[in-house]
Amino acid sequence: MRRLRVALSVFAAATLGAVLSLAGASPAQAKPNICPITFGGSAGSHICAYIPTRAPAVLDNMFLVGGDHRVYANIQVSYNSYTGWFPVGDANSRAYSHVWFSGTGDVQTARVIGSDGRAWSVDIDMRDGEVLGLGTWANPSAVPHSTVTIRGDSSGWRMTPYVTTSQYFPSGQIDYYVVGASFHVYRKACNTTCGGWQDLGGVARSMVFPIWTNSTQGKIGVIGTDGRTYTKIYNKTTGAGSWVLDNAIIL
Repeated sequence: MRRLRVALSVFAAATLGAVLSLAGASPAQAKPNICPITFGGSAGSHICAYIPTRAPAVLDNMFLVGGDHRVYANIQVSYNSYTGWFPVGDANSRAYSHVWFSGTGDVQTARVIGSDGRAWSVDIDMRDGEVLGLGTWANPSAVPHSTVTIRGDSSGWRMTPYVTTSQYFPSGQIDYYVVGASFHVYRKACNTTCGGWQDLGGVARSMVFPIWTNSTQGKIGVIGTDGRTYTKIYNKTTGAGSWVLDNAIIL
């Protein structure tokens, strides 16, 4: 199986590079921001919003989400030998989060959030990168969530794969953002005291990105279910504002 994986990785690395080099798309088809990575001697790229993940295994294995929203892996098969980047799962699968894992043995379950807002999983043999079962992302389930504590207030929660972010205003106000129920964006504004969580709507498939602030307004952005950037400009007091497709901002 390792020989087959290595052979596939050569093809996959070329495919990955070709997919991720598709710059210059029309504004209506703006792609996510792409970050380079070199791991195990192989160059690759990933959507910057989804941080590459090391699997908890004896050997050093890395997983990322490429610019085509597919998951790719680079598996260490011996001390100084790696498979190179290869796609994980079927060609129609698309991920909208970083990869996270359960289990610590030779076979582990990798999970990602799909465009439908569910957590999809696949079992992987961490010794050679073989995708087990039917080789497809399957068994959709609810995305795990975590309690959010802001200045002692633990009333909030977020989708675990999307971290809490914050935005600072010149006045000293700090706004905190999470992706919560129904994948809406929620905001908590804090001065000397904090207000409650405010539902800003939207359907996010990333953490919330603070973009800019001034004395009265702030701008935030998320990746949407179609992989494109959506932003909101809002009043720091009322939070009013609509989500709009924003081809000028690439997250």
